[in-house]
Amino acid sequence: MSFVGGGWRSGQAGDITGSASTATVTGLSPTTAPRKGGPIVLTVNGTGFVSGAVVYANYSPQATQFVSATQLKVNAFSPMPDSGAAGTIPIAVRNTPAQALSGSQNFTAT
Repeated sequence: MSFVGGGWRSGQAGDITGSASTATVTGLSPTTAPRKGGPIVLTVNGTGFVSGAVVYANYSPQATQFVSATQLKVNAFSPMPDSGAAGTIPIAVRNTPAQALSGSQNFTAT
């Protein structure tokens, strides 16, 4: 805590309300892969990404590498849906744990 001129200094606490900018996913590369093809590098394009943003695949967090405010990478993405069958996997991003997941793009496991 700090005091300025005998009063409380505002704005010193960390942002725990989730008011940081919201991430938006606009595209994926690649968009499809064989479900049994092993891990691939998945590039997530969008806007508003921050260092510490996390990519979610089928609502599960993935090890995410921050590249820029418009790009994130998952270096060992495995396109195996939970069911084990071919299908679509929603990909979304969250900048902070307090934020809702962004609008998602679908990745197709063939």
